[in-house]
Amino acid sequence: MNIIDFLFPIIFILLFIDFFAFQLVGEHRGRRAWIGIISILLSPAVFYIVLSIIRPHIPPYGFTGAFIIPPLYALAFIINGIVLLIIAFFTKKRVNHFK
Repeated sequence: MNIIDFLFPIIFILLFIDFFAFQLVGEHRGRRAWIGIISILLSPAVFYIVLSIIRPHIPPYGFTGAFIIPPLYALAFIINGIVLLIIAFFTKKRVNHFK
């Protein structure tokens, strides 16, 4: 298996979340911050879902590298949420002078 096979689902999900964060909520900083908080709060659920999907494919003997994937997915969600929070709190609200 390629590394792309493991990274494709998380990249797709994070791009989907970021699309909603930047395109659909517009310039509303509060909504963007809430999406960041929700992304952080979803990370334990992502960890347990990925672990439950991977666990049946792990042989009963020895340690395999498959136990590294769920924490990496959860960490990717946490980092994405923190980045969204930083962007939401530190960007200036654009003023529209042409109303």
